[in-house]
Order: sequence, then C-alpha cells, then structure tokens
Amino acid sequence: VGAWRDESSSDTAMESEKQTQVRIEPPEGLGRLEDPRLKDLAARGAAVHALAAHLATAEVMSSAIAQDGATAAWALARLSLPLRRPLAAIQQHALRPRVIAAAEARDLATLLWAHAELGLGPPALFRGLGARLALPAVLAVCNEQDIATCAWAHGKARIQNAPLMQALGQRAVCISPLSAQAASNLLWAMAEVGVLETGLARAVGDPIARDPAAIGAFTSQGAALTLWSHAVLSIPDAPLATALLAQVAKRGAKELLLSDKCQIHQYLLSLSSSEMVEDEGEAGGVLNSGVVELRRECEEAFRDNSGGVQRASDAEALVLTSLQEMGFACESGHVLDGALGYSIDVWVPSLSLCVEVDGPSHFVRIDTQGAALVESQGASSVDSPGASFVKSRGAPSVGSPGASFIKSQRAPSVENGGGPAGGANGDGQGGHGGADLALDGPSRLKRRHLEAAGLTVLSVPFWEWDALEGKGEEELR
Repeated sequence: VGAWRDESSSDTAMESEKQTQVRIEPPEGLGRLEDPRLKDLAARGAAVHALAAHLATAEVMSSAIAQDGATAAWALARLSLPLRRPLAAIQQHALRPRVIAAAEARDLATLLWAHAELGLGPPALFRGLGARLALPAVLAVCNEQDIATCAWAHGKARIQNAPLMQALGQRAVCISPLSAQAASNLLWAMAEVGVLETGLARAVGDPIARDPAAIGAFTSQGAALTLWSHAVLSIPDAPLATALLAQVAKRGAKELLLSDKCQIHQYLLSLSSSEMVEDEGEAGGVLNSGVVELRRECEEAFRDNSGGVQRASDAEALVLTSLQEMGFACESGHVLDGALGYSIDVWVPSLSLCVEVDGPSHFVRIDTQGAALVESQGASSVDSPGASFVKSRGAPSVGSPGASFIKSQRAPSVENGGGPAGGANGDGQGGHGGADLALDGPSRLKRRHLEAAGLTVLSVPFWEWDALEGKGEEELR
C-alpha cells in the first residue's frame, strides 16, 4: 500500500492542494515481498509497520549508509507514517560522523524533505544536515532539485537559517536558470521564513524572466505562488514577476484556485497605483487592462475568503474583552473596506488601529546554532560566479551571509533579544521570551500592507500576552 500525492494539478508548488489516494500494487509488483499473506490492504499495512519496526533496530541501522536512511525516511513520508521509533533511529543514524561525512546532497535533501513532509522539524537534524549541505564541496555539486528540496523543507518546517538559505540561493544563481518548479519552491521558502534577501531573489529570477519558454512552464498555481513570494520579498516589479503577471492575466482567472486568487491579490496590493493604470494606445495597455480585470476578480475572492466564518482564538477573545472593559469600542474579525480586504483580529475604529494577536503559528523558529555553523564554514563567502552575479545587481554583501540578513534594515538585530523592552517590533523580530522567533512571511506582508494604507498596527505576540495573565488594567494598557 502506498499513499501518494496527485501532483497533476500543480507540479510547481508543493504547498498547493493535493489529493491523497490509495494505490494497491498487483502481487507481481511486490518483488521480494510477494506473499499470499499480503493480498489485502490491512495485511500490507501491518507489513509496512513491521518493516518500519525492524528498521529501527540497532542491528539494521549499524550497517546502513546515508542513502538507506534517506530512502527509508522518504518511504515513511510517502506513506504518511510519522512513526516515532523508526524516525528517531533514522535521525540518530544520519547524524553519526561516519554517515554524515559520506552523505551526498541528494540524501541530505531527501532526509530534510521527508521530515518536513511529515510535519516534523527536529532541530538537531536540520542543524546537522544543513551544515553538511552548506559545505563548499557539497554545495558545489548540488543540482536544482537538491537546492529546491532543502529550501522547501525549511519553509515547510518553518525554520529560519538565513546563511544556509543564502548559500542555496547563490548556488542556484551559479546553475541558473532554474526550472519553474525549482525557482518557485526556492523563492517561496525564502519568503515564508522571512529571509528577505531581495538582491539574491532577483538574481535567481532574472535569468528565467528572459526566457519565454521558461515563463510558459509555470502553471497558474506556480505563477501565483511566485508572485506572492515577490510581494513578501519586496520586489513586486522584478522582471520575473512582471512576466508571470502578464501570463496569468492572459490566461485569465478561470484556471485559478481560491488560494491562487488570494495570493495574486496580495501581490497586486504590493504594486504601486501607477503600475495598475491602463495605458491607452500602448502595447502594455492591453496587459494592464487584463491585470485590472484580474485584480477585480482576485480582490473579490480575497474579501469573500476573509469574510468567511472564522472562530476567534481564545487569546483574541481575551484581548477584545480587555479592550472593551477599558472603554474602547472594538470589533473582532472585522474585514476592512476598500481594496485591502484583510480580516483584522481586533479592530478599533476610533484609532484606525489593527490589533493583531500573533500566536505561535505566526512565527518561524530562528536556528541560531545552525546559522553559526554555516557561517563558520564560509559556504557563501567564496568568490563564485553566483556571488559576483548577485553583487553586480546590488545585493547585500555575501561575505557574512548571516550578518547580512540579521543586520539588514528589514530585520533588526536579535543578538540581544530582539525588539525594544521585550516586545515585537514592526519588523517582526521577537523580543524577551521570543528571541528565537521571527514573524513569518505572510504576517510580515499583511502588516506591510496595513501600514502602507495608513493604519496603525499593534502586535500582541503570544509570549507577551501570556505574561500578562493575572496583571492589572495598567499593565494591559
């Protein structure tokens, strides 16, 4: 029995909706497992569990190589079986010095992908395998699938290792242009975990934008995800985004899923108003006319989605009650008028104030130790063709990949605990109690759009709110 993902609807974005089905192989396809006892589904399922348990034994793992562990993890992920003991054995095996020293890039990427696909992100595994993958000798032989898979795994597991992500991006530039799927996954991962290296993202996307065939290889779903990534990365006018927008506008909204329309709406919000005005008499005017229609449909879909029935979290309800007890007229789940269409956790109309109650799902984990390991290896400090390409386009210095992200204007330093007075500042860095957390890409983009519209945004990070339990009115104010 094998659980498999029907990726025919979108081969570009691993995050898109996928249908889970069951496929039963004929007996002749079972190879050495061919046995009369395995004719029914339950028996085959039991066999899988028995094999997984056998895999976890010391006798089996002691003679295994990195590829064996990667293959086993891949199988468990494809079967959607997050079995604790076998996975723990695979993790321990993968981090053994003799095993990790011989592991190839594909094995490393597969191990990371499998755990992320199962909803797992073991820190030691991601730290150790990421450091191995970022070694110059290993990175130099990574192909686009290795790069995209590793980046996607970090995005899915919501782990921010900025130096590793930058090293992967530089390797991608060296072997550019990437395929549509690889580029989409890499850019999405950078945006999702908040590694806002705009120059590097441009260097990855610009070569693709120059090839019409490469643009045509993007599915509508992949194009929507890549447009959203450009919005988060603050490069909505990059050549790749411009080309993909033209393609989506030409195809029309009929191919788009609801999630695609919502992503495109957020991208279009990031464009300046001048870029949305129809230019009569010019060739671009036809494109802009299509974009205006696309914008209307996507805005409507986004607003409908925001206005859907949503249950406020317990923390949101408590924040609302506290504000009301202090005399503020406020509303929970308010959908903003106009083009924005965002749903606000707690809306205080008299102050044009958006209170965002940011729970754990709004944050990614900063892998500080993993970042330090990658930096110490100098994975992206070498004078490579990719590095020179990025530098020529005004990207931040790559001499110290972690510092270029942590100290950039988009992410204040977290070396001393992040935001002022233990808070979470406007750029989403955690303070006291959240020093190892950073606001994720979707939350950053929402905040940016709200502030650009002239609204005041107040973040209430979960660790600050939890610390106020039992406090008086003055502390709540």
